[in-house]
Amino acid sequence: MEIARLVRNWVAAVSLSDQLALARDTARIFETTYSLTDERYRAGSQSASASDVLIARQNLEFALIDIPELERQLASQLLVIDEQLARLPGTTAAEFKYQSLPSTINVPALDRPVEVLATRPDVAAAELRYRAALQDVGASRANLYPALSLSAAISVRGESTSDFSLDDYIASLTSAIAGPIFQGGRLRSQVRLEEAEAEELATAFARTTHSAVIDVETALVSLEGLTRQLDRSRAAVLTARQSNDLVEFRYRQGLSSLLSVLETQRSLNTARQSLILTEQSLANAQIDLFISLGGDWT
Repeated sequence: MEIARLVRNWVAAVSLSDQLALARDTARIFETTYSLTDERYRAGSQSASASDVLIARQNLEFALIDIPELERQLASQLLVIDEQLARLPGTTAAEFKYQSLPSTINVPALDRPVEVLATRPDVAAAELRYRAALQDVGASRANLYPALSLSAAISVRGESTSDFSLDDYIASLTSAIAGPIFQGGRLRSQVRLEEAEAEELATAFARTTHSAVIDVETALVSLEGLTRQLDRSRAAVLTARQSNDLVEFRYRQGLSSLLSVLETQRSLNTARQSLILTEQSLANAQIDLFISLGGDWT
């Protein structure tokens, strides 16, 4: 499914773009903290020590390490999209504009799941094969019985009724009846063969439908769980941001330690990173559900 793979690649690119923006924002925050700590230390403040300056600088340098790797990953992901679309390298990167991943999920109503699953190509194909097999069984059973035609029997010889002979009619009729009788064993074997094939295809149809139902249920369970996880991730980010803002404010007033600031900053960074990954997983879960419902991405 080339289109589905393209959408997944786009989702990955957006997620990497989010992670890169987060890394840059984190580095900016750590740089601000380092500058403030260094300024206080140089001014002889009792709230900042040489150790504090080194710790703040260390956090800044660690934050800067992630940026080049994320830039590389994003560039590589955009080149993958170029390859898939048969574009010149760098075309997608030049046109790439950030778009946030879906924040709301619309789960389709599955009040009539059988009709929904019938749109899946594998289920539809299995059903058509089974129906064709049933028609073959019907045709084979019909061959067991003689096909009688009065007009055909009468016109066996000659082109007019004056040429009609009772002996000719009886001979023709006998031939029509005797054919299926003498070939009865072969015809019955053909019926049994067609019935066995139909039974096999019926089993395959049932298995395909059951597998499709499992695919849909799995996708729905995953989507439901990730939706709850997204809500909790957003709540965690909000709480972490409020805590970080409060501690940073107190630090500027000289009422909190540097370690408290760095701890809340790391917590906020972790919460935001988790939110980005959850959004990516949720977008992929939507793709999985669309495919499991027979989405036309072939």
